[in-house]
Amino acid sequence: MADNDRLVEYLRRVTADLHQTRQRLREVESRGQDAVAVVGMACRLPGGVTSPEDLWRLVVAGGDAVSGFPADRGWSPGDPATPHTREGGFLSGAADFDAGLFGISPREATAMDPQQRLLLETSWEALERAGLAPTSLRGTDTGVFVGMGNHDYGPRLDEEAEDVAGHVLTGTIASIASGRIAYTLGLEGPAITIDTACSSSLVALHQASQSLRDGDCSLALAGGVAVMSHSGLFTEFHRQGGLASDGRCKSFADAADGTGWGEGVGVLVLERLSDAVRNGRRVLAVVRGSAVNQDGASHGLTAPNGPAQQRVIRKALANARLSTQDIDAVEAHGTGTRLGDPIEAQALLATYGQGRDPDRPLFLGSVKSNIAHTQAASGVAGVIKMILAMRHGVLPPTLHVNEPSTQVDWSAGAVELLTESRPWPEVDRPRRSAVSSFGISGTNAHVVLEQAPEPEPVEDEPRSASAAVSSASSVPLPWVLSGRTVKALRAQAARLLDHVAAEPEVSPADVAFSLATTRAHLEHRAVILGADRAELAARLSAVAEGTETPGVVIGTTRATGRLAMMFTGQGSQYPAMGRALYRTYPVFAAAFDEVCAELDPLLGVSVRDLVFADGGVAETAAGPDGASGGGSGGVAETAADRPLDRTDLAQAALFTVEVALSRLLAHVGIRPDVVLGHSFGEVVAAHLAGVWSLRDACAVVAARGGLVRRLARPGAMVAVAATEAEAADHLAEVGGTLVIAAVNGPRSVVLSGDADAVEEAARYWRDRSRRVRPLRGGQAFHSPLMEPAVAAFTEALRKVSFAAPEIPLISTVTGRPVDPRAVTTPEYWADQLRRPVRFADAVRTLREESITTILEVGPDGVLTPMAREVLDEQRADEDVTVAVTLRQGWPEPDTFGAALAALHVRGLVPRWAGLLDAPARQVPLPTYAFQRSRYWWGRSQGRDDDSMATTLDADFWDAVRCGDLSTLAETLGLRAPDEHGALTALLPALTERAARRRELAETASWRHRSTWVPFAADFAARPAGRWLVVHTEGQADDPDVSAIVDALTDGGGVVPLVLDESESMGPAQAARLAEAVRSRGDTEVAGVLSLLALRDSSSARDDLDTSTALRATTALLQALGEARVRGPLWCVTRSAVSVGESDAPVDPRQALLWGWGRSAAREHPDRWGGLVDLPARPDGRTAGLVAGAVRGDHAEDEIAVRSSGRLVRRLRPVPDGSASPPWRSDGAVVLTGD
Repeated sequence: MADNDRLVEYLRRVTADLHQTRQRLREVESRGQDAVAVVGMACRLPGGVTSPEDLWRLVVAGGDAVSGFPADRGWSPGDPATPHTREGGFLSGAADFDAGLFGISPREATAMDPQQRLLLETSWEALERAGLAPTSLRGTDTGVFVGMGNHDYGPRLDEEAEDVAGHVLTGTIASIASGRIAYTLGLEGPAITIDTACSSSLVALHQASQSLRDGDCSLALAGGVAVMSHSGLFTEFHRQGGLASDGRCKSFADAADGTGWGEGVGVLVLERLSDAVRNGRRVLAVVRGSAVNQDGASHGLTAPNGPAQQRVIRKALANARLSTQDIDAVEAHGTGTRLGDPIEAQALLATYGQGRDPDRPLFLGSVKSNIAHTQAASGVAGVIKMILAMRHGVLPPTLHVNEPSTQVDWSAGAVELLTESRPWPEVDRPRRSAVSSFGISGTNAHVVLEQAPEPEPVEDEPRSASAAVSSASSVPLPWVLSGRTVKALRAQAARLLDHVAAEPEVSPADVAFSLATTRAHLEHRAVILGADRAELAARLSAVAEGTETPGVVIGTTRATGRLAMMFTGQGSQYPAMGRALYRTYPVFAAAFDEVCAELDPLLGVSVRDLVFADGGVAETAAGPDGASGGGSGGVAETAADRPLDRTDLAQAALFTVEVALSRLLAHVGIRPDVVLGHSFGEVVAAHLAGVWSLRDACAVVAARGGLVRRLARPGAMVAVAATEAEAADHLAEVGGTLVIAAVNGPRSVVLSGDADAVEEAARYWRDRSRRVRPLRGGQAFHSPLMEPAVAAFTEALRKVSFAAPEIPLISTVTGRPVDPRAVTTPEYWADQLRRPVRFADAVRTLREESITTILEVGPDGVLTPMAREVLDEQRADEDVTVAVTLRQGWPEPDTFGAALAALHVRGLVPRWAGLLDAPARQVPLPTYAFQRSRYWWGRSQGRDDDSMATTLDADFWDAVRCGDLSTLAETLGLRAPDEHGALTALLPALTERAARRRELAETASWRHRSTWVPFAADFAARPAGRWLVVHTEGQADDPDVSAIVDALTDGGGVVPLVLDESESMGPAQAARLAEAVRSRGDTEVAGVLSLLALRDSSSARDDLDTSTALRATTALLQALGEARVRGPLWCVTRSAVSVGESDAPVDPRQALLWGWGRSAAREHPDRWGGLVDLPARPDGRTAGLVAGAVRGDHAEDEIAVRSSGRLVRRLRPVPDGSASPPWRSDGAVVLTGD
């Protein structure tokens, strides 16, 4: 029997394994046949086209985007070497790029091929248009497939190019085009750059589709780019006779006279169709099939091959499992050449033109007639055009066709050239089209597209997690925006404002949902909260204008940080707390009811009815610091109070509301890294940390409140503005039962004990002009008067189960992280009931735990003022954000939303969709507002005159090293055989010489010298702002100082800080400086400019001698740190460095500050800006150059300003053969060493 059982079990296991194997096989087979969906697309093309919508407007209107040569690339249209054709399809602003968005320095951006830059920006836009936040794909297997053919930007790798040195390789090689996208976005699927010339982007699309079907990636970016950095392509094609005289492609026209070159970029976002449907994507079109092949041995290397084109068409149709009759239109390669167009047309006639109803011909067109031949981007441009045509049901015209080419027998098949716009033919199936691209190298590609399937209807059923319970409830909608910079954030707000004004039918809830789920959340953030479109739009306008308004939370995220939740204790409760949230959010309501189901039997009352009962709002008695009362160390209750003020009922009500709040927070993705609670709030924190299950926690709550109410002796409490030490000294003097019940802040304590002793203490502190506030109640919490309840509470705790906390818990008994073993004992919680609440210490511990955000979870913000006082003492009030979930008397959904907004702008990302009060869907939104600057590298000079000699020299020594007599003789121009014999005899000596040259070259490569070079990059100014300028009283009349102040004033304003040079410099001066800066409100400045070391070259007088100036600058740096000034410190000197032989001698006293500055830069990089050296004799440009240098958006921190401009320091290799400076017997000599 046992053997039979084992056999049955074995058969069951084998059957299950077989079922799984078959299922996986079916998945693999279906995946290999799955169509590919286009779920997003973006482009930039000639004619000012910056989006697919722009392209559609251009082509449907028959627009011609061809224009004259660009004027911003250094091309010379008047040069005789340039072709007669000086028109083409060019991208405007091809040199412009938002380097900051992608974390790329200006130097690296200048070195980068503009094609790489365009691909980065367009990929970002394509993902946004697909409803995917670009930053959300990090770590996914998303693939990148890029077509790129031009490689003419930037210097050669061996060329002297100091301004971009170190970035040329990665900036110009083709593989980086795809690799940089993957690196920047963190994509881990295949990243491939393809160069098949004109067919590159269509081959990229084919490869991406195959990769998706094969499972190499689950999402893919596919596209192509072309930018011409030089006009050489025009010149070469003109020489070959293949360039149109007017730069226009006259596709399939009898007047065709050659191609017209263009530029562009296009990127598609692809996903398997089944995945796209399952993920709820908006499918734009379907890639039914594709194919790639080669011309092979055709009539010429670059000559098209008609039969090969026919083969690739049939292969693509077979891959799509379609016939030629299933295709309605073809977007042709159509370059407009006399040779290529007729061959392509004949291939189309021989395939698509056969077996068709003459009344249903294949329609033929080419977008090249609108935008010229965009080379590696031409295929993807055609795909985007045809996707739009299928969606709009219109076939756009092909331009410049005087009549169809007479070199084509159009009667050989049913193919019709689209010379005018026409509706898409009515068909009883999805619309279908195909796109062709043929590369000059012979690589052909053909792609079959199909109209997107109709999306399945979505029933408008409320989502259980976010639907409003009551239609009367008003839920604020969050519109979340972000930008890499403040300027980008404002620009994004302006774009969204224009969009919602132009789309009055779009739902504000849909906008909220789409902003939260489809856009990256960058450093500078804003959350706009509003009840309706008008309110949201008004507040959005304020963000765009940079003005403050209610309902808007703006902030900057922190690179790292953690969240602490602190739970409010007794005394913060009031009638109807949480009622609006209960009616609004089902998650809150469900959690609330779950807690009530546990507590009601233990208390014998309905907690829900108790909390939500109508009545006057309970007064929250608080200490002078906003401390909550009662069990929180602030307010005690009396039996005569309302039921909600009874200790047992108050604590049960607070526990219910706070647990429901924490569940709602978790539902929207907000979970703490650390928890703590004030007095009774620590019980809630422990439950959230996992110390007790909900059932056990409710038992603890009921026992704690009930036993305290019944057994504790009566007493009183008073809040006093005093330090703990002061209070302890006084209590030691008076003796008795009075104790410190809570230490809430640096100067905030609560005293608890016998009522008479409390009254006497209150008189004592009033007489000393301290703030004193008696707290309501008849009991003395956290005092010996609690002792009668402690033993019974300890016994009650032995009946519940404990577990070690899963979330770090800060104890308010010790003010430190809890010992996991101690917190799981009844004794700890008995101590927690009677010992003082060390809230201030707990908040200090949060700083040690790297907490940067604190969220108070409770019905009112009673702990927040206390926490801020502690943080202010630690000078961390600006580094830590404190938010409140609810505030008494404020609309609860609004307050809760504002709390989430405060967390969001500091780096946390709530799941905002969980707060929407109706079903919402993704809708199109404006893409990112790039903040572009111009980056373009150009040669400042031609090749060196001796470059040919250098090449010959290298050839000579290579021949010597290899012992190649023939090459050596040829290099030297020796022809006679007897001359060869002489070389044979000389070769050993030459070989030895070559070896010495190699040794010298190797050691010479180790030698570098510091030198100064002109800084060629633009000093693009950062956003304007005030500057704090520091100088002495004696410098006020210095014309150079005045000129610099005036130059900075023109850029945004100056706040002068004038020092008394007679005052001693040291730590005390630093403290006085810090106080002076804080008192003037000058901490928020764009930067600080110190002129303390600037000497007047025309006078022998020193306002500050060198050592004093150095001490003053040191004190200034320290003061800026103490005052937490955000702007960087720049120091100005004169003749501290020498930038060349013509420069004035270095002033060693001024050079001293440069040595100090380099140390300061390493020790305080967060406060340091740099050093700027003035010439001995400034001119009228000097002040402006200084202002531009310190305000510039660059990474340089050592700058010399001279009459020729700005110079920066660089390490340069010492040239071969350069000698050391000769010894001079005159002048000063410095000897150093041991």
